[in-house]
Amino acid sequence: MKLLMFMTFLLSSSFALACEVSEPGSFALSTSILEKQLVAYNPGGVLQEIPIFRAFNCNKMALGNKYLMIAFGPQNQEFSDRVGIFNFSQEYRDSGCFIENSPFKKNQTFDERLTLLKERWHYLKSCYEVEVEEEGPIGLSMPDVQPGCSYRKVGKNKMIFNGGYCYVKPSIGSSYLVNFRLKEQCKSYEGLSNLKMNVSDVQGMLNFYSSGDASGQSIDLNAISTFPLRMTVSPNDKLVKPSEDFGILTPQFPANYQIPDIHLGKPEAKNVGSNRVQIKLPFWVENSCTKKCADGICQGTCDYAQPMIGNVEYFELNPARPKPEFLTSWYEGGVGQPFYQGEIFGTGFEIPSDLIEVGKTYRLEVGFNDPKFDFERFKNRISGKIPRMQQRIGEIGRAQIRTIPETNQIGELEKIPFIESISGINFIGDSMSSIDRAVAGLRNYLSFKLWPPYYDKVCNGEGNDCHGIKDDYLKLVLDFKVASFNEDERTFAIDVVKVTRTSKLVPSYVKEHPAMPFIKCPF
Repeated sequence: MKLLMFMTFLLSSSFALACEVSEPGSFALSTSILEKQLVAYNPGGVLQEIPIFRAFNCNKMALGNKYLMIAFGPQNQEFSDRVGIFNFSQEYRDSGCFIENSPFKKNQTFDERLTLLKERWHYLKSCYEVEVEEEGPIGLSMPDVQPGCSYRKVGKNKMIFNGGYCYVKPSIGSSYLVNFRLKEQCKSYEGLSNLKMNVSDVQGMLNFYSSGDASGQSIDLNAISTFPLRMTVSPNDKLVKPSEDFGILTPQFPANYQIPDIHLGKPEAKNVGSNRVQIKLPFWVENSCTKKCADGICQGTCDYAQPMIGNVEYFELNPARPKPEFLTSWYEGGVGQPFYQGEIFGTGFEIPSDLIEVGKTYRLEVGFNDPKFDFERFKNRISGKIPRMQQRIGEIGRAQIRTIPETNQIGELEKIPFIESISGINFIGDSMSSIDRAVAGLRNYLSFKLWPPYYDKVCNGEGNDCHGIKDDYLKLVLDFKVASFNEDERTFAIDVVKVTRTSKLVPSYVKEHPAMPFIKCPF
């Protein structure tokens, strides 16, 4: 029988770290093909060198005869950005979940998501190396047999692995330097072509854990630190027009915004305090497009994460008035990962409680205009939320975990399977509010000034019909009636009356009393 483990990391301020990890602040990595060099950049711009992590003060771990586990892997392809799951074991189970009442022409299958995950793993394992160096004179102590990684030892103080999870055994006074390197074969399009590389933008995660043993099966596993890391390859100008070059080694992205398939989800409304109601308006998006191929490389704008932000205007509809009454507005949305199909939950917006009443009908009108500046306005709107969330989700671009895992074990300990404790970090339940979760999922994008780029045009899914960037390229309208209020849950029951989509670039429609999409699971 295979081992099945399910773990949820619950935030706890009382967990004493077995080791400390000094993080270098938020940064991302980009491969400059022109310069054949790996470039690191942070919110302030391009860095002179690749930042280094340091794990130190591991005496408690050494005294407890425990191991430091260092894990590096890509993000899974899931149906909602409410939960960020990262894969470190290279195994991926089919949960059986699917999108009910899907608005898309074709639902993404498990096999398609699995293929995307394998392609990301192929990129990380073929191109990136994680270097771990013991700073002290005693040398690096580590198990010869590593169930979760392939590694090579360099001298007595250093080891290098390329994805998965590796263990080292701290001694009193041990400290470790951890950094990233890019293999030479991945610094040119020719090398990427030889590797049959199909990805250009990968969201990864570097995690540190304390583990009771180095078997890959320990239930004594505690998270110490987690660091999101985005890795991109500059666009091939034969296939995708690159964004404007602002200097040598500046990371580049697609210059044209290829409009994703975007639909509105069912709004949610909940009383969140004295005279305040939070409105949630999820988007359902598909970031896919046609690719072009040349010299063994295929690439398209959907190979890159794209901002998906709209300006939401909130109206009251009253038959006695000739026009809808404007109430308020805000920017909403998130980031669509490459080939992502699913829900973008958004961060929500709080309104005075007198702006929503049972029995009345309201309208949410969402306009999509300039992808870059809409994203900037979105960042400005939620920036006020960041200070009060610092202690729970870390700085934007960083996320310290102070957690105690809950583990359920079924079956016998035979081999390392897909273990969610090793595969990812789930922020669910009451451990974080929905706003906190959404912002946590965006933390690797919010602070960087070099992304999104200044887009030249907005194009349809095929990329053959483009409009000026200032055009109102998409408008979504949803009318809903507030049916009732649940006193116990403090939530409003909402009936969607009509949904409209108007665009020059994607099909328009009008749907009366539509069945709204949601994620359905067999459990």
